[in-house]
Amino acid sequence: MNDAPLSPLISEFLAKCPEHLRDRVKRAFETTPSAEEVEAEERARREDSRRAYRMSCVRRSGLSGKQLENTFKSFAAEGLPEEIKLQKNALNAAYRFAVEFPETPKGVAFWGTGDRGYGIGKDHLLHAIANFVLLRKQHIYDVRYRFSYTVARNMRQEWQRHNDEDTREGEILRECDLLLIGDLHDFFSMGELGFKGKEIQAEVFDLINQCESTGRPKLCFTANLSPEEFDKQARRVGSRLAGCCNWYELRGPDRRRT
Repeated sequence: MNDAPLSPLISEFLAKCPEHLRDRVKRAFETTPSAEEVEAEERARREDSRRAYRMSCVRRSGLSGKQLENTFKSFAAEGLPEEIKLQKNALNAAYRFAVEFPETPKGVAFWGTGDRGYGIGKDHLLHAIANFVLLRKQHIYDVRYRFSYTVARNMRQEWQRHNDEDTREGEILRECDLLLIGDLHDFFSMGELGFKGKEIQAEVFDLINQCESTGRPKLCFTANLSPEEFDKQARRVGSRLAGCCNWYELRGPDRRRT
């Protein structure tokens, strides 16, 4: 308890306080907090600020709805024995990457083709990686999740508005810590992407080149093309993807139908 008299300004403030709050406010001014109390209050304030910043990173990541619920634990391997083996291998690779991030030297890529390559959980693994890094890591990272058509749409809209040489979408993706792209093959297997299609492909190639040459951002993606098919579609892209990502095949029943 502090025995020093209250300053005139504090006395004047107390006189204007509602009567039912006056005693409580007076005790607050008369009591000198201990060093431990000050430290605890500062620690709580920093944690609140950190929590708010983390949630802002989640909101701007591009994940939404059920995507935020996909975790490694909720990924269930299904299908034939050889399919289950592939799925568990991909799951273990995704988990190792998330735990070791950002020290892991390469990103991960999940691919599946044909009738056994759809709805098998490739993007579930991307969501699980993103949610682990966003919510479980002690450090807060800038994580961005996109489908390829979302990247193309955002870039196209920005060119229509500003006609800039580089789009803001491209800048955001190049500057983040972890980039996850669903259906990456769409940039190279669909041919002409319409308005600014060649520019979109060029900017995405520059992004992949940065991922391979500098290691930042770390790239994880899904595709319905095998590494060999990527080489046929765009050999220089396939070469760079092999340099910045470890590839894992998935096959199995369509989870959306079951």
